Amino acid sequence: LSLPVIIHQRESRDEIIEVVEKMKGNLPEKIVFHCFGSDEKLAQYCEENGFFISFTGIITFKNASGVKKIAKNFHLERIMAETDSPYLSPSPLRGKRNEPARVRYIVEEIANQKCMPIKEISDVIFVNSVKFFSIPLQN
Repeated sequence: LSLPVIIHQRESRDEIIEVVEKMKGNLPEKIVFHCFGSDEKLAQYCEENGFFISFTGIITFKNASGVKKIAKNFHLERIMAETDSPYLSPSPLRGKRNEPARVRYIVEEIANQKCMPIKEISDVIFVNSVKFFSIPLQN
């Protein structure tokens, strides 16, 4: 199978890097670190290896300056956005049940961090997602 791999790591940066390193050669090309909330070390590792990272409502939180900085500096062609519903509702809806429609808040924050138009960010993230998941598009 050459399906994409979705990695969810939480407070286990060094351990996940160790596991991925051991698995190199046996992993598909498409890997995304879903619900990214880690630090610059993991972001750099992802960038060096051509992995994607996917941001959630965490990026909108006031205390997420590290995640915001990563979004600002990470290659746009390797970024995706997600809600991780029903959890991690973005600000200003934090604490409420999350839903897919709220992904716009995440895209807006990525655009804000990159100082780029929301539409441009949205278009690139859409293309990234379609390519990553090999989604066939109708004309």
